Amino acid sequence: MKRMPPPTTPAWLPGALLAGWLAALLALGSSAGPARADAGEQLHRCPPQVRLNPATATLQASAPGFAGQVSDQPLPLTGASAFDGPPEEGAALKPAASERGPNAPGGALSLTTWRFEGPYPAGKWMSCDYAQGVARLVLQLPPETARCVARTTMQKNPSRTSITLACR
Repeated sequence: MKRMPPPTTPAWLPGALLAGWLAALLALGSSAGPARADAGEQLHRCPPQVRLNPATATLQASAPGFAGQVSDQPLPLTGASAFDGPPEEGAALKPAASERGPNAPGGALSLTTWRFEGPYPAGKWMSCDYAQGVARLVLQLPPETARCVARTTMQKNPSRTSITLACR
């Protein structure tokens, strides 16, 4: 698996065949319903938003005379990432495949797949990314995990992103 710097914007590759999408939708379930897992598959749903605690978060000002201020406004879910080792080390992994599918009843759908091949001495990690990576919820995966698929649904009205991580 190739390492790459954390992306600033998602990069999408051309779409897949409709039959593949239908199979993926059936395997991962609907974003509106409960998460279902095949045998040996672990499902993790990213919360739609997170909040920073202004009492404990700090912002370093880089301009003389300015002071940092942290808002308690919700940070929206914007993506998912995979890492070779703890995410704070910055070893983001390039997806093996990233595809957009047809619009589903819940909104626009995309599937991103990461394959974990070879040794990962520092561990395999996934994250739910908020506000383009300003904040992350991170999850260390079991060593035997071979792949993870992020099923992302984006709604326009109201604007909302939902992500389910399916790992096996």
